[in-house]
Amino acid sequence: MGKLKNIFSKRKDLEKELCRRIKVINELEDQILELWENEEELSSRREREIQSSIAAKERYKKASRDRQMLMKEVQLLEIKLKRALEKAARDHAKKNVSSIYD
Repeated sequence: MGKLKNIFSKRKDLEKELCRRIKVINELEDQILELWENEEELSSRREREIQSSIAAKERYKKASRDRQMLMKEVQLLEIKLKRALEKAARDHAKKNVSSIYD
């Protein structure tokens, strides 16, 4: 009878140990899941930052191209203005010369 009682006592101790280990395993699984979710969130955030950075670089490149195009347009307009002023000056000079001879 003492042997049987000893076996039941050991069984009870083993069951308690098993329950304790299962509880530890469950806690560790919860921690792993939490870490996994945090990692996914960080990865997602990093991916958004990368996409945002790429978009910003593209906007900068486009703005640079637009600025270059505008500078070329300004240069062309300056040339046209210079030509128009020269023509106006010539026309004015011709009027003055012709009015002298009239």
